[in-house]
Amino acid sequence: MSWFRLQEFGHTAVINLLPELDLEYSDVAELVTCILRRRPETQAVIVNLSMVQYIGSTFLDRLIMAKKRLAAAGVRLVLCGFNPVVGEVFRVTRLDRFFEIAEAEAVLPDPTASI
Repeated sequence: MSWFRLQEFGHTAVINLLPELDLEYSDVAELVTCILRRRPETQAVIVNLSMVQYIGSTFLDRLIMAKKRLAAAGVRLVLCGFNPVVGEVFRVTRLDRFFEIAEAEAVLPDPTASI
């Protein structure tokens, strides 16, 4: 079972995380490495968390690794679509200061727009 859906809009890759029961085994850091390898012109990666109900420490660690890999390549990582529980995890861990976080509506490309 896949834990994400990838969309690409110009130089932006959008990773839509699916409501996977065990997101802890999902390697978002490896996924961004594959995106950069396949599309080196990528300028931003958006991770949409709107369907995620819970995030644990292993997945947080992989998000941190993903951000570091992207930053080394000069690519932005933006997180969006927090529900109250996920938002609280980021606030308590103070990762809301480490990651760029945006409202989903403001950052996600219009899927009906031409590419």
